[in-house]
Amino acid sequence: LACNQNFNQNVLTLLDLPCLAFVGLHTKCEHLLYRLQNGELPDTLHAKVFWILIGTNDIGGYECSAEDVVVGNIRIVREIQHQLKQRRTAGSKSETSTIVLNSILPLALGDLYQYPKWEVMQKVNQWLECFAAQTPGVEFFNATDLFLTVNASGAFGIREYFTDPVHPSAEGYDHWAKAMVQTIQQLIT
Repeated sequence: LACNQNFNQNVLTLLDLPCLAFVGLHTKCEHLLYRLQNGELPDTLHAKVFWILIGTNDIGGYECSAEDVVVGNIRIVREIQHQLKQRRTAGSKSETSTIVLNSILPLALGDLYQYPKWEVMQKVNQWLECFAAQTPGVEFFNATDLFLTVNASGAFGIREYFTDPVHPSAEGYDHWAKAMVQTIQQLIT
């Protein structure tokens, strides 16, 4: 599986750790869940941290509700936890892992308060944060604030952090990576 080139250059260089990224064009929660249930999570992978960011395409391209996206994320977390528990039951020496749910990133579309899906994205982030707070072994990472500026005129995705309305630029990945690395280092030490 391939990692995003900017992700490789930023996060992995800073951490000096291997990466396994589940990447796919127009990937939705149900696609990632299917892939996890059908062998895409190698038995030999003993990760200390699983980092999940999924749901943007569900909201933006497929008009899914906040509830659908949150349930999809929870189902993915539960699937990873299930597979890890099976490995431990089978005698594997796999370490305890933390699953990090990354917030849905804002978009660079102008004033997000005028964008109807922004409310859905905010609701997803709030509910995922609540789920993580109540679930052992799960953390929430608020990357939204890294990409957002709010002022009297509205809420705006920071344009230089995006290559288009949805995808982070190299500068955006670098900004995000530095914050991720701090979190990952705290989780693995």
